[in-house]
Amino acid sequence: MGAGPKVIELTGKYADGFMTVAPGRHNARTVADYVAKIKKSLTEAGRDSDDFGFGCMFPWLFRPRRPHAIEAIMENPSSSVRGPSPVD
Repeated sequence: MGAGPKVIELTGKYADGFMTVAPGRHNARTVADYVAKIKKSLTEAGRDSDDFGFGCMFPWLFRPRRPHAIEAIMENPSSSVRGPSPVD
């Protein structure tokens, strides 16, 4: 996703939230920079940043040594992994 000045401005004016993905181009520093810029844009648009959602997804890839590892992750209520098990 691009997050140049125009996207930041439009996000502050019209969006309900901002979601990005890390790692990749993004790390904690770049995400914090986006959040600060969007909060500034929200203020300039007369909006309350407390009513705005921010999120960051951290995708990961692993190769489990134990076949039941994927099922254990999928059964964990705090996991956002959904769908059928790829080992079935």
